[in-house]
Amino acid sequence: MEKAKILIVEDEAIIAMELESQLQGLGYEVTSIVDTGEKAIKKAEEDKPDLILMDIRIKGEMDGIEAAEVIRNRFGIPVIFSTAYLDEERIERAKITMPFGYVLKPIQERDLKVTIEMALYVAKIDKERRAVEEELRKSQSLLSEIEKIGKVGGWEFSMDTEKLVWTEEIYHLHEVDLTFEPTIGEAVNFYAPTSKPIIEQAVQKSIEHGEPFDVELEIITAKGNLRSVHAIGHTDMENSKVYGFFQDITERKQAEEALRESEYLFSQKFEQSMTATCFYNSDGTIFRVNHEFCRMFGVEEKIITNGRYNVFQDQAAINAGIIPSLRMVFDGKKPNKWAFNFDIAVASDSTGTPTSKKEQVFLEVFGYPILDNEGDLKYVVLQHYDISDRIHAEEKLREGEEKYRRLFEDSIDGYALADPETGIISNCNDAMAGLVGRKKEELIGQHQSILHPPNDLNGGFSPTFRNHTGEKSGEILNAQII
Repeated sequence: MEKAKILIVEDEAIIAMELESQLQGLGYEVTSIVDTGEKAIKKAEEDKPDLILMDIRIKGEMDGIEAAEVIRNRFGIPVIFSTAYLDEERIERAKITMPFGYVLKPIQERDLKVTIEMALYVAKIDKERRAVEEELRKSQSLLSEIEKIGKVGGWEFSMDTEKLVWTEEIYHLHEVDLTFEPTIGEAVNFYAPTSKPIIEQAVQKSIEHGEPFDVELEIITAKGNLRSVHAIGHTDMENSKVYGFFQDITERKQAEEALRESEYLFSQKFEQSMTATCFYNSDGTIFRVNHEFCRMFGVEEKIITNGRYNVFQDQAAINAGIIPSLRMVFDGKKPNKWAFNFDIAVASDSTGTPTSKKEQVFLEVFGYPILDNEGDLKYVVLQHYDISDRIHAEEKLREGEEKYRRLFEDSIDGYALADPETGIISNCNDAMAGLVGRKKEELIGQHQSILHPPNDLNGGFSPTFRNHTGEKSGEILNAQII
């Protein structure tokens, strides 16, 4: 067993040596011997003894009582006073330092051992008590912080005394001052009308059957604000108490309501959208589609969202060549756009007559990823747009342009296109170049005046320039030699 360490404070050298011998003989370790209060304080800090044997009357500017008070306040080391006598005045002063015992000179070894052992025992118990109190204080402080952060407050009701106790957070929840003394009647009055019977029945059931209760309620605070609370409680029949917790869930309820509203609006917009849209899981299976998607592709929602369909295994998607484009969204986690065409069955014609015909549809697809907070792929959204009409219109435009180009180039009449503002020729056909005796390359980029040769050199003809309406306008001028 480790020896207890003792610091001797004694200004009589012979007595100090005798005390050292006695203490060593009793199995203690003497850390130092000092003769003033100032030295005692210094050694107490350096040696960190378990106990100090302090002479009340020592030399120096402070006596043993003053030194003991400093040591107790700064280091918490127990002190035993040694003195030849104690008058009433010194006894009262010594009490302030809360000494752990006294020994009278001449010190008897037996008395010294008993006093030291009792002092060490009391000091140990006191240290343990202070440690427990400190841990309790920390726990209470932590609990208080947790209550504040989680907006959780505790309550307890004694069925014997009918006393109701709230923690600080419940006072804040009800928006009442901490001096407010709650009673059961006053507490029930805080509940909104629809919530009163719920909490009363829950508590009564808990008392009768010993079951815990867990309900959500609304209260009206002292300032008239409506708050949502989560109430959890239990009955301790052995101690005749009902206790539990309240948590302020107003913000959570508001967020849930906002989320429900957002989901409703999204669902309405999603289902009623004229854009065929589908959501893919990260593995390529579809988990949600809208009505337009089902109509466009001729599928039933419950069939395609059952988890069995996988776009990367769909032969039609493979044949359409869209898998690489999809991979850019799934694997690259980046938006992408592509177009493809496919044949769909036409169920009936305009008169409603069934038919087995197929119609080619051109689609433009926008795909974009949805990532989680870690940057991992969660979903992929595809939006499909039927661009068949645009494709057909573009095809007709190309056909018209090709027809016009052939008429322009192959005509035996001479044609030139010039800007009506600048008069610069942008194009002409071979017939026009032949009429003025030049090459096409020589005319393009020149001013239209180059097409006006002197009459005496051209048989008396002159070119006339007009646009398709016969008037000069902001459109490109069509110049024709006539």
